[in-house]
Order: sequence, then structure tokens, then C-alpha cells
Amino acid sequence: MKRIILLIMMAALLTGCGKKEVTNIKPDDIANRLLKEVTYGGNMDQMNDDMIAILYDVNAEDVSKQIVYCSTDATADEIAVFEATSEDAAKRVEEVVKQRVTDQKASFEGYEPKEVEKLEKAIVKRVGKVVVLSVSNDSDKANEILK
Repeated sequence: MKRIILLIMMAALLTGCGKKEVTNIKPDDIANRLLKEVTYGGNMDQMNDDMIAILYDVNAEDVSKQIVYCSTDATADEIAVFEATSEDAAKRVEEVVKQRVTDQKASFEGYEPKEVEKLEKAIVKRVGKVVVLSVSNDSDKANEILK
């Protein structure tokens, strides 16, 4: 009898350790926390949809919400939060965000090597239908927020 109870308890513990589905991530909350709690270089201005379309080659049908902040100084600091319309769309958006980081590395290589270091430590995370990018000198803090 003790073995059965022990097995039931072990099964309950193990099922509780599985990956939990995240369904209530709010893009506005993520963007605001990153903006307030992470140290970014320069002034961070929110981009409008037209500017986001120039910076990111995201299919408009893949995204239901987008929030992007870029440094107004000559730095690579950036916050981008995209809420995709589906899990598959989120995967496509994640690839676009990764490409943005690659493109920025190439842009900064020639004239601002310190910014390339930031881009090497860029945080790109996809949780459910939300894709987040954070480029700063404080990638540890951004990672902590995005756990």
C-alpha cells in the first residue's frame, strides 16, 4: 500500500514539473517592464507601425500586436514585442526578429564595434504566440524579466 501511495505522489510531482502553457502574456506589460527595469543606451522612442514595417519584414497577417522601441542615439539598443496570430506565425516572426539582429550586426560592424557586442548578447525569446527582442548592455536583467 505504501508503494502505491508513493507512486501516486511521485506521478503527481512529476506532472507538476512539466512545461506550463503560457496563455496570458501581455505584450504591453512585457514592453513596459523591459523599458522600466532594463538599462538601455540613449533615449528609447516607440516606433509607429509604418516604421516597424521598415525595420522588420513581418507579414502583417502574422501579427495582432506589435510594440517596438529603438534608441534615438547611435546605439543598437532596442525592444520589440510581437504578438502573433498563431504558434506557426510566432515561429515566422521569431525568424524575422533573428534576421533583424543579424542585419544590425552587419550595420554596426564597420563603425561601432561596441554595439556589435550588445547584439551578440541580444535576447530573442518566443513564448507561445509572443516574440520578444531585447538589445542592451543588461541582457541578464532582460532574461530575468522574460523567464
